[in-house]
Amino acid sequence: MDTPDTTTAPEAPVAIPEEARQLVTTSDELISRAEQIEVANPENAKVAGAMLTSLAGRRKAIEEERFKITRPLDEAKKRAMEWFKPAIEKLQTAEAIVRRKLTGFLEEEERQRKAAEAKAAEAARKEAERLAKRAETAEAKGKVEEAAVLRELADAPAPVIAAPATRVSGISSRENWSAQVTDKAALVKAAAENPAYLAYLEPDMKSLNALARAQKNALAIPGVKAVNQAGLSVRGRSF
Repeated sequence: MDTPDTTTAPEAPVAIPEEARQLVTTSDELISRAEQIEVANPENAKVAGAMLTSLAGRRKAIEEERFKITRPLDEAKKRAMEWFKPAIEKLQTAEAIVRRKLTGFLEEEERQRKAAEAKAAEAARKEAERLAKRAETAEAKGKVEEAAVLRELADAPAPVIAAPATRVSGISSRENWSAQVTDKAALVKAAAENPAYLAYLEPDMKSLNALARAQKNALAIPGVKAVNQAGLSVRGRSF
């Protein structure tokens, strides 16, 4: 036989009425009683049913005592949240406005910087080609040393130096990559051909469960079956 749990309950964070304390402390022995009960015949089943009703009623009574304490706290929290909410939303809106403008400027600056970099790189490439042609011409005229110098310059074009990006105190940019499904049918087809992609397909369990409740055993969708998990509905006895 298991020994009843006699561990002292932790001190409550708020003042608890004596009636509620009695309900909580006298519940400790019920675990032991539940473990000892046997259901082997109809009479046992009736006793178990009566005990289950009693347990459900006691649980509901404890929950109601809890609600007597937590409901006022929840209401106070709700009122505090509502009082602060307008100011927070205005600040979030202001942040979004400034963020959008700053992001737009930095993105445009980066676009221009890359464009200038590409333009400089193209100019360097053309200069290298021009020097290479001059080297060929010099070499054809027998000017070997001049050709060698020109080829060396052509092979080592001037480095492209891009303008530095603007730095804003307290602000740092970061990449934020995310995936976007552009063709669901293509993704499903890929998963059918390669099981490794199945992990990226999330079934709509809310809709499937609704169909299972409506159609029961008649549910007929490939790869899906209706499962019935029987349970007991218990009406708690009032204390």
